[in-house]
Amino acid sequence: MMKRRNLLLAAGAGALSRPLWSLQLPGSTAPVPATEAAPQPAPAASPVSLYDPTRYVFVADKGMSNIAVVDLEEERQVDTLRSPVAIRTFASSTDKPWLAISDQRRYAVTLINLETREITEIPLPSRAFRLTFVPESSKLAITLEDRVGMVDYRSGEVNILEKTFQNLYTRFNTIFSVYSQTFWVLQENTPLIYQYSYSAPEKGWQTIDIGETRGLGSGAPSFEDRLIAFTTYYADEGIIYFADTGKVIKTGPLYDSKHLNERLLEPFIDNGMKHVIFGDLGGNILIYEPDVSDEPKRLQLGYRPRKFRTGWLDRYLVVGGDRHLSIHPFDNLEERIQLDFGYDEDVTDMWISGDSKLVLYSKEYKPVLSRYNLQTQESLPDIRLNGIVQADWIRMGSTNNVCY
Repeated sequence: MMKRRNLLLAAGAGALSRPLWSLQLPGSTAPVPATEAAPQPAPAASPVSLYDPTRYVFVADKGMSNIAVVDLEEERQVDTLRSPVAIRTFASSTDKPWLAISDQRRYAVTLINLETREITEIPLPSRAFRLTFVPESSKLAITLEDRVGMVDYRSGEVNILEKTFQNLYTRFNTIFSVYSQTFWVLQENTPLIYQYSYSAPEKGWQTIDIGETRGLGSGAPSFEDRLIAFTTYYADEGIIYFADTGKVIKTGPLYDSKHLNERLLEPFIDNGMKHVIFGDLGGNILIYEPDVSDEPKRLQLGYRPRKFRTGWLDRYLVVGGDRHLSIHPFDNLEERIQLDFGYDEDVTDMWISGDSKLVLYSKEYKPVLSRYNLQTQESLPDIRLNGIVQADWIRMGSTNNVCY
């Protein structure tokens, strides 16, 4: 018995001393030749690039981590990106393969490379609330809790300006020009505008006094910085400021928002500065043509608006709001096309495609991407989104307006 046991142990030890691929497989008629090389594993496939500025749409859900990738050519969702943080601020570059994300809680900005799917994180001195890519550069303009600055997402360099604005009792908004890399800061407790240009840092912070007495709200830049448009804070007036001449145009009272504790909508300026648009939550819209007249055209929507855009060669005003989306030719504002939605189906975001033909929009409580063709004036079928509860942000690598 002892000899048999020793024999079995010796046989087992001999088997273990040989590589596994040289052993005879159970049920096989011949051993695998010891000289035959093991098959090599196939190389891992490279990730499919998602950088095609006119083709892919990126749709995110506020406070969630999924990003639905929609292929406009195939008219369907083709992929899902997963952010390592909840998405509460979302930006896309219009000339490079990058998305930027902030969860407004961590002291960092997260970047996704659409070509490689690589995710990087750049530490910040505080939380980021607004992100804007600067074209033809590797810079990202950021608005923090109390300061503004610039991040170079290739080198990781962070350049935050020392001047602070926010405290426990006041709020501030920023206007940023991608053309001159200039910040304008508007505060609720002062009528002064603070300006800093990264293209002329030697000038430092400059103060603009337009003779206003009230605090200021949100605003928008024009191309080449000729003018900026902004609102008074928790008040009733819009203001156009011409940076080259100092000229000021005021809308006059739109409606009394103070007792409602509501601000006016963020203004909008189209590409050629042909139209400057203001609006209140009562549906009153004022449209200025700065090169034509200081008097506005007026439009009453009949519903509560949320966002303005222009499309199809800036011929149309597009307004998204509560339960409606309307399209108005600037030549005849009353000749509207209006899309009506169901209860609680309010427009949450809009994006105009780079060729200015397509309105992409989303609605509350709807996991779909909706489309309207401005050129042919027809609605296109909704695209169902998987992994998205409610589409809150729509971004692409191209847009018809460089300021947005």
